[in-house]
Formats: sequence, C-alpha cells, structure tokens
Amino acid sequence: QHECPASIGHHGNIRGGLQIHMGLVIEKLDHILATKNTSLPVEYHTMARWVALAHDIGKTRAYEKNTDGDWIDTGLPHDRLSATFISALPAIQALPNETRWLLIRAVRYYHDHAELPLDTPAACKKIIELVQRAEEMAGSSEYAHVVSRMETAIPYLPAAIDQALWHLNINRTLFGLPQGWVAKNKPYAFFLEWQLRDTIVAQLPPHIREHLPIAHKATGPSPLWPPIRDVFIQRGWMVSVIDTTKASADGFFKVRADQHIFAMIVALHLDQLPVDLVAKWQGGRAPDLAVL
Repeated sequence: QHECPASIGHHGNIRGGLQIHMGLVIEKLDHILATKNTSLPVEYHTMARWVALAHDIGKTRAYEKNTDGDWIDTGLPHDRLSATFISALPAIQALPNETRWLLIRAVRYYHDHAELPLDTPAACKKIIELVQRAEEMAGSSEYAHVVSRMETAIPYLPAAIDQALWHLNINRTLFGLPQGWVAKNKPYAFFLEWQLRDTIVAQLPPHIREHLPIAHKATGPSPLWPPIRDVFIQRGWMVSVIDTTKASADGFFKVRADQHIFAMIVALHLDQLPVDLVAKWQGGRAPDLAVL
C-alpha cells in the first residue's frame, strides 16, 4: 500500500501521498513539541507521535484500486479502521491499560473529537489538538509535492489537449452524457471543467499520468487546471468575456443548458479549433444554452 493517496479529492491526492502526509505531519509535530509551550506533559510526547503516525493508517483499506487501476474511496470509516489496526499490534497490546486506551481513543476520535466520551483525559484531547495543528501546517508542503508532480506534465499538455478534443462528447455526438455543448447562437464551445481536464489527463503518457493528482470531480478547480488553462490562453482559445459576463478568476462561467445549471464551465473560441471537429460537434443536438 505504498502507493496509497492521503485522500481521493483533497490533500495529498497523489500516489504515495499517504506516506508523504504521515512524514510531514510527524515533522511538523516535532517542531511543535520542540517549542515547549504546548501544555502537553513530556511523558505524552511519544504518544502524540504515535497518533500522528497512526491516525490515517486506515486509509490503506478505506481506499483501493478499482478494476481500471484508479483509486476509489470504499466508504469505510478510516478512523475506525486505524484504531482497529493499532489495537491489534502486539506492541500496543503490551502497553499499560491507561496508555493503550488513551492512544486508541485519540486515533478513533481524531476526526470526530466532538464525540469523545465524557471521561476522556485532558491529555488525549490535547494530543488530538496538537496533531491536527501539525496536519494543518503540513498542508502547504503537501501542496508543493502536488505542484512538483504537475510540472512534469506541462511539456506534454499541448499534444494531450489536441488529442483530447476529439474524445469529448459534445452535443451528444458520442454515446453517453454530454461533456460540453456548442450552441447555435454562440461562437463558443462550452465544456464541463472536470470532464475536459480528465479527458486531457487521459491522453498523457502513462509514466506522467500515474504520478499526477488523482482525477476527481470537485467543487473547486483542480490543481491541474491552471497549467491547462495557461495553454488555452497562450493559444488564444480561452474566452474571458461573453456579452457582458466576465469569467471567474479561474476562467469559468456559469451556464444553463436546457433546464440544467452548471458551474465551472470553460468556454473556448470555436474559430480557433479544428474546422472538422467543430463541424462534427455542430452536427449533434444543440441545447438551449444561456450564460448566467
């Protein structure tokens, strides 16, 4: 499970992200403990490090690869799995009862500390607080790992974009739900960002693709979006204003296609795209589309 990500759609969502995450959290926790103003007695410092190491270990079973080789979330509660795993370790079972149960309780309720039993010792609560602080501090370092992975893909993006456009289901010209639209009354092609991004990523060489952030549909733009957007801008494809409506800072519009409303929509100039491709898209079923 050395390839396990730290999450599917958030921090550390890269292959091997869990190992990176655990190492960074322990590193930040050691920095916090070294300040000597944590109000956590020294005898609990080692236990805090155990919690930092163990609190996400259940993700090695909560996340798994599907038949396509993609990482998915099984829905199993990883905090409970983490507590179950460590409770079975001989080294943990050999600890004094009070120490063992404090450790297991801190791991079990790490992500749900509001539900801690009323008789939970103050030291347990403090350990959770400190490890969570360390986890927050690790965030920027984790993002740096993601950015470094993305930079390896940049030279391959132009070719991947050119290939991906032909694989997109625009105006239902392919089987399945549409991934974008070309409206009869607008000189633009509109794309669902996550569908456009994932299709582009799928065209990257395997040795590049396997190290990128795990594809996901999110409520905010993926870290992979900015370098893709930059290629569109450099080519003069990106639409920033439609009538009087400006795109967001990330380059997105909100549109209504028929009766459905979509956010995070990318618009590209049709006259900059391959003529044969545009003709293909225009041959499909055009929706009643409005920019909101």
